[in-house]
Amino acid sequence: MELRELRCFEVLAEELHFARAAERLGLAQSGVSRLLAGLETDLGAKLFNRGKRSQVALTTTGALFLPEAQAILRQAARAEALGRRAARGEIGRLEIGFVASAAWDGTASALVRRYHEAAPGVEIHLHEMETPRQLQEIAAGRLDIGLLRARADYPPEVSVRALKHDTLLLALAAGSALAKAPKLTPEMLKGEKFILPHFGEEAGFLARLRALGQAGGFTPEFLTPVRDFITVLTAVAAGLALGLLPEPAKSLGMPGIALREIDGLRLDSTLMLASRRAEHSPPCGSFWPWPGQRARTAAMRDLYDAIIIGAGAAGLFCAGSAGLAGQRVLVLEHGPEPGRKILISGGGRCNFTNLDVSARNFLSANPHFAKSALAGFTAKDFLALMDAAGIAWHEKTLGQLFCDGSARQIVALLLARLQGLSCAPAAAWTR
Repeated sequence: MELRELRCFEVLAEELHFARAAERLGLAQSGVSRLLAGLETDLGAKLFNRGKRSQVALTTTGALFLPEAQAILRQAARAEALGRRAARGEIGRLEIGFVASAAWDGTASALVRRYHEAAPGVEIHLHEMETPRQLQEIAAGRLDIGLLRARADYPPEVSVRALKHDTLLLALAAGSALAKAPKLTPEMLKGEKFILPHFGEEAGFLARLRALGQAGGFTPEFLTPVRDFITVLTAVAAGLALGLLPEPAKSLGMPGIALREIDGLRLDSTLMLASRRAEHSPPCGSFWPWPGQRARTAAMRDLYDAIIIGAGAAGLFCAGSAGLAGQRVLVLEHGPEPGRKILISGGGRCNFTNLDVSARNFLSANPHFAKSALAGFTAKDFLALMDAAGIAWHEKTLGQLFCDGSARQIVALLLARLQGLSCAPAAAWTR
């Protein structure tokens, strides 16, 4: 028996008329007769009484067989729908691993919640585990998705993409002299002991502490590695050593701990989304991006306060200003580097502002908008940024101001505001 034969039988049983049944099925009447004959041959029984003058009617066998045929067709339809949903990643099972720091600030829960809202039929299993083990489990096929810390290299079976960049903070005992210092420089850490979790070397924290030591002119001394970051913080609070943790550790609010940025040195760690390169389960394939624009947009709102498209002059300046105001900002740029037009402006020296600029130089449906914007940030305010960054400039005709050196100095200034090299690290850009 074939499903098309059963479907033909069902429609003919409902219509009791070959011409109407053929029309519903999109077939010629001869096609309906052929399918019905094939089904009757398989069953070894007539399903309809039909004659040239008599009306088509179900036989006793046909009447008994009809509900069974309908049940088979409904089950087949359910199976097809189930298979299609599974292929789209709407049902199934998903094994997700995550590092503890991805849970501290709600990143992991935000991603999983938005996925669950978009695909409620998928059974989700969560596993907290360190980066090296996640990579092993993903490569072996026992884990579908991993939220882990970036490292120098990955197994060939694993594909990764960046989710967000976290500043690394120095963990100090709250009552210590270093914690009370107005600023913390690498040189002040000479002679201090440090403690890392046992996976710290593979996750890149050891390399960053060595970079800290190089900046401060010392070789870091380490205590025996411990199980996890909570143990690190416990040792730090007890005054045994200093630690280095991702910025989400602020969310823990652990007593006896002071988390500080290091003045003059930016250390960070990227949170990555990892999965298998091949043999994706459908739920895994739909985890990122999430099904549906509404779910993707909602997930981005959980991670960022503002998303700016274009890392040009306006985009970078806006992102830096929002970052200084404490906003979480993502800048998206399709080009190979930010500020491409800045680099070619003014013959490579960037006409960065004009002294006599005013609202009359701008077109706007609201003429007061330009007045308000220019009053809030004037040419003198930008010159103050230039002077603070040590960028020399000169005036040409009509009050046009240019860099003495290269336009790259302007890009570097905007990126410094964006990336927190000279301010709070509250924003980042990515291609």
